[in-house]
Amino acid sequence: MEPQDPLAQLKDIHLPEAINFWPPAPGWWLLALTVILVAVYATLLVQRSLATNRYRKLAIKQLDSFQKDNSSLYLQQVNHLIKQTILASHPEKDIAGLSGKRWLEFLDDSIDPKKKIFSTGAGTVLATGPYTPTVEYQIDELEQLTQRWIKKHKITRSNPHAKL
Repeated sequence: MEPQDPLAQLKDIHLPEAINFWPPAPGWWLLALTVILVAVYATLLVQRSLATNRYRKLAIKQLDSFQKDNSSLYLQQVNHLIKQTILASHPEKDIAGLSGKRWLEFLDDSIDPKKKIFSTGAGTVLATGPYTPTVEYQIDELEQLTQRWIKKHKITRSNPHAKL
């Protein structure tokens, strides 16, 4: 008897079946669900942010529409706009009675408590200007200051110049 060839006894290689695309593994389902939830949450955050800051855009648009040729009227409109802006974002604030130094301190505290930009800068005219028949001030500087305040103000509960 002849020895048989050992290679002849080997069988062909059998490949496993191809992995199907569908249904995906549970990990892929979990990843898809996570991505969907994160996208929905991010969309809600963006919508909320846009809605809560819409009053700022409207205030800046209204500020740009004011007539600058009558200085006393312009100061009254700016004061009214700032108070209107505060009430749009914080209707519980009692700021209607604020005037003079307390009004300027409130504005300083709501934008940057360390810098007194309203009490010492171009904003000082907001305290006395509307009540003075002829007042000299830089309208452009006041407008820039007011725009900055509208964009950056933050009113906290600890502000001592307005009641909650």
